[in-house]
Amino acid sequence: MIAFEKLVELVASEFKIDPALMMCNTRLMEYVRPRWLAMTIYSEVHSLNYTAKKFGKNSHQTVMHGRQKTRLLCENNPEYLAHAISVMKKVKELSCYPSESIQIDPANTATP
Repeated sequence: MIAFEKLVELVASEFKIDPALMMCNTRLMEYVRPRWLAMTIYSEVHSLNYTAKKFGKNSHQTVMHGRQKTRLLCENNPEYLAHAISVMKKVKELSCYPSESIQIDPANTATP
């Protein structure tokens, strides 16, 4: 399993942003979309509540919203999908995350 901090670094690096800005409470899409992807990946092996707390959020609903948005972005935004696939390849190389269970394929309409 990949450490939380390493996951944040991987996602931030993929999107070429500062990890601290990705984790802050800003609502700028430049930082929110990478955060959603990181939440989606992290919540595959941790509870929604635990994931929310790790990301400094108060509710599991924030994580559920991020997962839904990640799925929709992967379905409708080829650039975001490419980033998601790239991150998942790196995560798979570095950990034992069940990456096969994370739905980032736009053809798959199941919630991640």
